[in-house]
Amino acid sequence: MPFFARTISIAALCLFAADAAAATTFCVGTPNELTAALLAAELDTVNSDEIRVRVGHFIAPAGGWHVDVQRRGIAIEGGYTDALCQAR
Repeated sequence: MPFFARTISIAALCLFAADAAAATTFCVGTPNELTAALLAAELDTVNSDEIRVRVGHFIAPAGGWHVDVQRRGIAIEGGYTDALCQAR
């Protein structure tokens, strides 16, 4: 492979890795943490973030929770049983 083509391939791979690394996974266990995670995910208009919710009882704040996902997606998954949201 010519040097120029190798350089372009490496540069493209670095850009892909940087983009993939920028997405955030939030682990929440309280209503306040969920509110903060939704706000942070909504403000990140580039990446598709993931919010993992630990098992528990969540009482919604006045007005409930809201997030605008028109520009990209946010995955919200529940049922995590550990502090780091690794196990269900």
